[in-house]
Amino acid sequence: MKKIYSFLATMLVAMVAWASDSETFTHVAYSGEDGTNMRTYKTDNFTIVQQKGPGKSDSWFEDVYDELRLYKNQTLTITAGSNVGTIDSVFIHLTIEKNKAEIEAVNDNTYDVTAGSGSLVPSIIASDMGRLIATGKVTEFVITASSQQMRIVSIDFFYSDQPAATPVLKASTDVVDFGTVPAGQNKKETITIEAYNLTEDIVFTVTEESSAISYTPQLTRDGGTIVVTLDASVAGDYLGEIQLSANGLKQTVVVGASVVTTGGDADGSEARPYSVDDVLTLNNSLAVEAWVEGYIWGVVKSAHALQDTFKDDNSIALGATKDFDADATTLDFVPVQIKDKTLRSEIGLMTNPTYKGRHIMVYGKLEAYFTAPGVKEISQYKWLDNETAVEDIEAEGIVFSNDRIVANGLIEVYNITGQRVATGFNDISINAMPQGLYIIKAADKTVKVIK
Repeated sequence: MKKIYSFLATMLVAMVAWASDSETFTHVAYSGEDGTNMRTYKTDNFTIVQQKGPGKSDSWFEDVYDELRLYKNQTLTITAGSNVGTIDSVFIHLTIEKNKAEIEAVNDNTYDVTAGSGSLVPSIIASDMGRLIATGKVTEFVITASSQQMRIVSIDFFYSDQPAATPVLKASTDVVDFGTVPAGQNKKETITIEAYNLTEDIVFTVTEESSAISYTPQLTRDGGTIVVTLDASVAGDYLGEIQLSANGLKQTVVVGASVVTTGGDADGSEARPYSVDDVLTLNNSLAVEAWVEGYIWGVVKSAHALQDTFKDDNSIALGATKDFDADATTLDFVPVQIKDKTLRSEIGLMTNPTYKGRHIMVYGKLEAYFTAPGVKEISQYKWLDNETAVEDIEAEGIVFSNDRIVANGLIEVYNITGQRVATGFNDISINAMPQGLYIIKAADKTVKVIK
């Protein structure tokens, strides 16, 4: 039986040796470096660390034996170097038969092996002929003397060379889409290039040129960046393409943009707000906050219709002209979202139905709303028609004109939060107060005005 196991072990080693590179370690051939409770040996391709176990003095570090001795519970860790792909097998020659050892192959599997048992387990063969064989595609073995001393004469390593590193050339995106851009608003995008294990320089080529698109590459064999700049000075559709190549690898990036003109010199500022037509033309391409002006047509019902009656203050629809288009769809108006409760009470049509048709300017995010180009989360507004909520209500006993309030008796003025901000008798002015919605109480009446 012993001869059979010895034969199997010898055949396995021969097969592995035929398929792999090999190296032999002997204790006396390498000088070890002593550290805290350990000794380290370095061969051409492996590092071997002998760890001291409990209950022994440092005398076992001395080179007094021809064998490397592991006392009970001491360990030997064998680690492959950078030139080794995997350890295919380890053949350990022992001078004492039936040494018991545990081998942990660091490949997410642990095998307990008893030398001399003659057992066959996955990737591990142990024989009782003074030789311990471990096989498997791993990068590290840990051997522990499990029950008694082990005396190791030599260790044969059979290993596969580290495969050639695979070259990588990859762009962070294969499409740079600037979308729809207003004329005059230049844009930039940065493409990040990943590159590994290249033996050639990256070749940068513009395969399709565009007069409005330029590129600034900064590339090495380790990668880099490409800054893409859009010169949106002239309206039109633009398409460009670049190609990167190295080590037989290719990466293509397509760049596109549509530059459009807006009404006059509108740029979304308070001084030059976008019109309804501008917002529809931009078609959610900017994703910025901007001022937009238009006429209040009603309350948005859906993507294609307005409410017949004003059922809430959550939105308004802005049209390009004061005249309301009864057949309007989202192609004709811009839906405006009103999330702020104060703003809802100030400009919402359910609360203020007389504001329909008024000229207003709102500040918010140019984003899709009701699936159409819209303005969301407005935070400011300004009236552009200089109208007030109450121009002349003399029949009601109160007259409001040119920031003056005339009424018989006590006049009280409240802001939108309910705070009283002014009082007087018969005739008072709110000229010094900031713009906004105010509530006037006088002559047993209550009215709202917008300054």
